[in-house]
Amino acid sequence: MQSFDEARVDIALLNRVVARDQQALGELYDRHSRLLFGLILRILKDQGEAGEVLQEVLQSKARKRARRSASNAETSSAPWTCYL
Repeated sequence: MQSFDEARVDIALLNRVVARDQQALGELYDRHSRLLFGLILRILKDQGEAGEVLQEVLQSKARKRARRSASNAETSSAPWTCYL
């Protein structure tokens, strides 16, 4: 489970991604890619496809974050990302 501080960092990064900050997308990728890639690879059993799906998941997460209401801003990001 993510700590409150880690969740706040993820939320801040997602907000920057929504603002089209490419560096923030890279930081978000660095924070969660290993866990997500491992999960996706276990399901797909193909590294190339797993890498593509990982990129799609992170981009989808950023788009959905843009649509979420500010009232939900304090919720943790990583568990929701894994749910995708």
